Amino acid sequence: MIRKVDNESLKIIASNLGDLHKAGINIQVAFEILEETISNKYYKEALNDIKMNVKKGISLGECFKKHSVLFPNIFCQFIILGEENGQLEKILSKLSLFYTKIDGFRKKIKNLWIYPKILIISCILVSIFCITTLIPQIANIYDSSNGELPYFIGILYKFSVFLKENLIYSISLIFCYGIIAFIFLKALKIKNKFINLLKITKIFKLYYEQNILFILYIIFSSGSSLEKDLKLMKKGYDDIEIKERIDDILKFINRGESLTSYFKDKKYSIATYNMIKLGYETGGLEEKLEDALNRIEEELENRIQKYVGHIQPISIGIVGVFIAFIMLSTLMPMFSAIGVL
Repeated sequence: MIRKVDNESLKIIASNLGDLHKAGINIQVAFEILEETISNKYYKEALNDIKMNVKKGISLGECFKKHSVLFPNIFCQFIILGEENGQLEKILSKLSLFYTKIDGFRKKIKNLWIYPKILIISCILVSIFCITTLIPQIANIYDSSNGELPYFIGILYKFSVFLKENLIYSISLIFCYGIIAFIFLKALKIKNKFINLLKITKIFKLYYEQNILFILYIIFSSGSSLEKDLKLMKKGYDDIEIKERIDDILKFINRGESLTSYFKDKKYSIATYNMIKLGYETGGLEEKLEDALNRIEEELENRIQKYVGHIQPISIGIVGVFIAFIMLSTLMPMFSAIGVL
């Protein structure tokens, strides 16, 4: 098991810690209970260490920050926000919801990446089938008709014979080339390029809108200073786009303008702008922020399903074209040679 951030563990920790805090459980006992609910051994060790540091009088937020590999900066900043505002229980509850939504979004993006992976694997399998099975059969047909193998098929046939005669060596060679190919693909960062391609789509526009709304939702839920808490939240994000959006909100606040004016920006949907405006006018901004979050989550789900609907047939089509190319490049010379065409 690799020591890295696990959103599922973060969600469980935030939810259970909030419930235990609400029930008035002693913090030491609460962390002992938390250790039992977490299966990830690294998080168990971290929770035990946090329990010991809290006992020494160190603040909860600072204790979590000591384990930055497992607890992202944004998680720690939310904890600090809850401690400073005396709303730890409420913030933990919202934090659990935050990681539920974030984890759901990332899983959906991973599902989008499945189809390009299937495409690559399918092309590799088709190539292996052609070299090990199809090409030898074509060579036998040429041999039985005393025909001469075309140059391209002849090279593939020699390679096929070499693989069969040197099986162990060939398996080792293929394994080594597989590792090299894997490293090469990693270096190309194909997955990251695929995700960067998605960033120009409506999906990531909604994702960033969701993050900004969630920050505001938590701040207004805690009933504290908007400007101070926005600065605190900005420290928790590594994403440049979200940092810039928080800076833009702060500029509007410093100019004495309302959030309604900020959400007129084209980066945000008209529906979100209308909900924010209605929230200000009715005095129910927190409720309207929650409604806006629910709407975006539903729209994200619909958008991702739409992209899945596009990617799936495109991937199948590319595999089909690849198979057709292989078949034509190997079978056409054979048909020409025996006079079928």
